[in-house]
Amino acid sequence: MEAAEADARLNIREMSHRYHVPYDRLYARSRGRMSKEERPGSNQHLTEVQVVAVNDCIARCDTLGMPATIPQLRDAM
Repeated sequence: MEAAEADARLNIREMSHRYHVPYDRLYARSRGRMSKEERPGSNQHLTEVQVVAVNDCIARCDTLGMPATIPQLRDAM
C-alpha cells in the first residue's frame, strides 16, 4: 500500500500485477483490513485487569524473596 501512496496513478489491478500480490489481498487492505501481523491475537485468555493483578502478585512475591505459586496466581485474579 506504500507503493499506492507513492504513485497515486496506479490502480489496484496494476499494483497486483506489478508487485505479484493477489488482487483480493490488495483490495481488502485498501479497504482497511489489517494484515495477520497487525491483527490482535485471538487467544488472549486474560483481561488487562487480570494481567495487572498477576504481575502485581509476581512482583510482591519477588520482593519477599519467594516464588509465586500457581494457586497464588489464580487467587490474585
